[in-house]
Formats: sequence, structure tokens, C-alpha cells
Amino acid sequence: SFKKISLWKIIKWSLGSFLIIILFTFVYTKILLVFGIEMPEEEISKLMPESLSSIMIIWMFVVISFVAPLVEEIVFRGILFKTCLRKWSLTTSIIISSSIFALIHFDFYRFIPLMLMGAIMAYSFEKTKSIYTPILIHIINNGVSIFLLLIFKKIGYF
Repeated sequence: SFKKISLWKIIKWSLGSFLIIILFTFVYTKILLVFGIEMPEEEISKLMPESLSSIMIIWMFVVISFVAPLVEEIVFRGILFKTCLRKWSLTTSIIISSSIFALIHFDFYRFIPLMLMGAIMAYSFEKTKSIYTPILIHIINNGVSIFLLLIFKKIGYF
């Protein structure tokens, strides 16, 4: 799983995948709004204290942007997805592992985007044969999300 591949290939897959995830999430959110369903703010934003020290910001950024993606990708793609592949087809393995990935986040409103994200990361793992690709996709996603969350908190959006 920790197979060496070219850095350019990892970056290309990761950025392309991230753009697909962002586009899908945007479209998904707009579709929900058409049906009168507004997604609630993410749980992490509710847990953030009013003021954050620099150390707390750095700690939060490191854990959410680097530690969580590393651990989750080893578990969901490196172990679960590979185990599924031994028993089922690629499609079935992607559906099962990405569904469990989405469920484990306990976010009903974001289940479908999380499942798609899991599916994209599993597919990228299969195509590049390297765990580094889904790890980087996950790091980019979480890093951008936490960065925007901190910016929105700073400007008083919530």
C-alpha cells in the first residue's frame, strides 16, 4: 500500500479528485436547497470555543488535516477496502468501504458526499496502487475545510 509512485501522479490524482469532490458537494447542496433542505453547520464548528489560541489552532489543524486522514486512510483503504477486494468485485468493494466510511462520520446530511469522497479515494487507491494518493486527497479536503472553518469563525460567520 505504501508503494512508491511518482509525486506528480499523486498530485495529479489528488487535485483532480478534490475538484470532483468540491463540485459534487456544491451541486448536492444546491439540489438539497431546491427541495427546501438546508444542511446544518458541521459538528466541528459547534464544538469550537469562541476564542482559539495559536497553539489550539495549530493542534486542531494538525490533528484534523494530517493525523485523521492518515489513520482513516490506513483503516478504510489500506485495510477495509483491500479486505473487501479479496472477497468481492472492485465496484462492490468501493461501495461497501465508502458506505462504512460515510457512516462512521455520523453525519446524515453529508452521507452522500462523504460516500462519494470515500469512493473516489478507494478508486484512486486502486488505480495508483498507492495509499499516498487517498491520504493526500483526504489531507487536502480536511485542510481546506478546517482552513475555511477557521476563516469563517474569525469573520464571525458563525
